[in-house]
Amino acid sequence: MDKEYLDSFEDKLQEELLRLCTSYNMLDGKLLATDDIDNQWNVLAPEYMADAVGQINEYPTVSVAWAAYLGLAIAYGWDTDWNFISKAAYQSFYGEQGFDDMDEHIVRDLLGIPLDSEEAQNLESMIRRSAQTAVTLIRLNR
Repeated sequence: MDKEYLDSFEDKLQEELLRLCTSYNMLDGKLLATDDIDNQWNVLAPEYMADAVGQINEYPTVSVAWAAYLGLAIAYGWDTDWNFISKAAYQSFYGEQGFDDMDEHIVRDLLGIPLDSEEAQNLESMIRRSAQTAVTLIRLNR
């Protein structure tokens, strides 16, 4: 695939996800980004991808969604304690069951949101829909 095609796909995906996140009132129509967070993703991505690739066939949405949870943890840490979060090992984002419950660990233990709260349910719904959208767009653009 050529770079122009991939750049176009990335732009389309970002636009669609931004629209979705804005509809959930999680964003206000503007994509938030920092070089710090982008660079931290580049540090964590190889280990994340090693975990996610093994899940893609059976759990494609989870494989994509967990990246959003990891991103939330990094963004939260950027706002609260960048010195700590920027040095955290990838495995520190695991839950008790490793990769499988990373989402719950991040929401409950890092973000401090009770899992049975409306806020956690809204977050889970938005991330699930975002992941489903991403998977659909990936499949349509093969």
